[in-house]
Amino acid sequence: MADDGSPDWQELAPQLANQPRQIDLLSPIADQTTEEPLEQIMTIPAGVYRQVRVRFADDVLARNRLQGETACAGAGSNCVVMGDNTVRPLLFDTASPELRITPERMAAASLVIVSGVGNDLVIELKPIWTLSGRGGMRLSPMLIGSAKVDRVEDRELGVGER
Repeated sequence: MADDGSPDWQELAPQLANQPRQIDLLSPIADQTTEEPLEQIMTIPAGVYRQVRVRFADDVLARNRLQGETACAGAGSNCVVMGDNTVRPLLFDTASPELRITPERMAAASLVIVSGVGNDLVIELKPIWTLSGRGGMRLSPMLIGSAKVDRVEDRELGVGER
């Protein structure tokens, strides 16, 4: 596991660090109103990757940089909006708002990006409930993530489909 200060980390979407976006993780992609799809702003160098770190905006950055209304009013910058419109803060395992996807949550225990081949990095974020001791024991929302690489040629040929 690389530490936070390791020079081995590669920023895949550095512009999001200074211009974060609030994204509804549960709505279909067609319902999103982002200015440009995320797949158009990332270029991943060929190689073998054994860890992915998804960073979420911290509260201070989000307050200063998120544009327009936020769905997380009063719950920080990262939240879950319940079916009854209650808003709960999203919890993270670490002090910083990030999610690390390690080999046990990757297809084939690593991500292989092949040069000269169409590759799509697919990161799936799934909300779960966890017991939290913050402010007494209660259920709180948390995310788990998994990752895989889809080859454009495989999709076109129907390889790996069920």
